[in-house]
Amino acid sequence: MTGRFRRCTITKVPRSENAQADALARLASSYVTDTPSGTMVRTIGPSVNSILRENLDLLEEKRADSHLRALAYRRAVTKLYNRRVRPRHVETGDLVLRKTEVSDPTRSRGKLTLN
Repeated sequence: MTGRFRRCTITKVPRSENAQADALARLASSYVTDTPSGTMVRTIGPSVNSILRENLDLLEEKRADSHLRALAYRRAVTKLYNRRVRPRHVETGDLVLRKTEVSDPTRSRGKLTLN
């Protein structure tokens, strides 16, 4: 667009001379238009509604499949974790090393107390 113009000049108009243009701008921005109260809405045909219902049914199936996949993943992770854990048999009266904050919030006993 700049190729069409050979020269561009910007002139500053003093505010006192620009009062009429400001008044017109204020008048145009304060003009309130009434919006039409009724709007036309196109209804969706029955074929589209049936397709949407079928998609909702498929959505439930996909949700169930993803839930089953999540359960299978959780089982696999649990199996891997349990494979690496060394089971230890602890009987009543054995000395165990434990976190005191969980078992004794008042901190009246130490870590190496009887079970």
